[in-house]
Amino acid sequence: MGPSQINCAEQARTLSAKEKTKVLTLFLVILAICLVPQLVARRIIVHHYLPAIALSAIGVFLFFCIPIIAAKWKPTLAGFDQQWLPPRWSHLLWWLLLLVGLSVWALITYYVINQLGFWVEGPHFGQLTLEEPSPVAILFRAAIVILAAPIAEEIFWRGYALEQFRKLVPGTVAVLLQAVLFAFCHLYPVGPSILVFGYGMILGFWRLRMRSLVPIIIVHIALNTISLLPLRYRDYQQAVAWEETIEQLTDQDADHGMQGPYRKLLDEIFADFREAQGTPEARQIDSLARKPMRIAVPRMIEFLAHDSQNIRDYASVNLVVRYRTKASPYYERALDSENSLIVEEVLGLIGLAKCEGLTAKVRAVIRNCDSKRVRICGLLALKELGDTDGIRQIADHDPSEKIRRFARSILKETQATQGPGAPLSQPAAARPQQAQE
Repeated sequence: MGPSQINCAEQARTLSAKEKTKVLTLFLVILAICLVPQLVARRIIVHHYLPAIALSAIGVFLFFCIPIIAAKWKPTLAGFDQQWLPPRWSHLLWWLLLLVGLSVWALITYYVINQLGFWVEGPHFGQLTLEEPSPVAILFRAAIVILAAPIAEEIFWRGYALEQFRKLVPGTVAVLLQAVLFAFCHLYPVGPSILVFGYGMILGFWRLRMRSLVPIIIVHIALNTISLLPLRYRDYQQAVAWEETIEQLTDQDADHGMQGPYRKLLDEIFADFREAQGTPEARQIDSLARKPMRIAVPRMIEFLAHDSQNIRDYASVNLVVRYRTKASPYYERALDSENSLIVEEVLGLIGLAKCEGLTAKVRAVIRNCDSKRVRICGLLALKELGDTDGIRQIADHDPSEKIRRFARSILKETQATQGPGAPLSQPAAARPQQAQE
């Protein structure tokens, strides 16, 4: 048996208390070194996508290399059994049972935790990114998460970490400790952490009983493919949707010769979005994105009444980019809210998302609401929806001279920039203060 294949049960009986302290200290130092790039990457990914992915790759490389190097450098303090393939073909049957067991655990855990309302993903799944990821960057990140990370994590946790704990405590306790740390170091909220903890326990017991690493690496790759590949594809879709939203705003400046209202509005939204990033409310909005739409959208709409304009814009951006016109039924109900701030913000979202099915509802809100701010927001929404007839009716019949003047100015601008009856193009998400000016 080579120095890297030391019998940990026997070694635990021969190591002195001082040597056991050194084993634990070396393990914690190695773990800290490997985690630093991952922690920094998760901190900066929203604003610096490519550097964050590069740091993630470095972290995976460290998880892979450092345990192997340490095992050769200090075999007594860091050695572990590097058995890769099953010693007997009969282990393949147990491998199939391992697949079944992990699948059953995943299904049961996800169902129970989701029913209890604890299934909340970590910020690296929920947050929008302000930097457009290229297809190459998305592919590279998928390769890291789905292929490279499982190999590195199994070598580190079930190979190196489990063997070090076995030098200190009995095997079952060692499996428990590595599973707890495995879940904790993923930095997930409660729901996903429980799922990852179960994975760590099951894979740890396989390693303890069957010894081989390759079967659990294959299983880990399969699990990440099933659970994370759809998320990476969703990341790409959201990046495309975000760019479409930006183009929808900025193109209108060039097309209609306006004095930069879209660019100015976009800059304001970006500034508010960045200011809100990292706040408790923003993290709540990010976590809502992983819940079903019937739960997420109504709760995001509640944030439209927040005291901070930054948070309101953060919620608005998430609603528009993630759901587009799919949120129309929830917007329609929100227009009946007694909170005028929610109604104002929702009217802006309706125009920006081009929810044409809500044109009649927006007209009704303008007719029945006493708030001039709400009615101005409604006119801007009708303008974005291209409802020239609705705006003309308001210009002719609204009891407020100020509202009639504003409606006529919209019609006049439309005729001057696009011709009579053409689709309208003022930013529907503009602040009511801007509209009154």
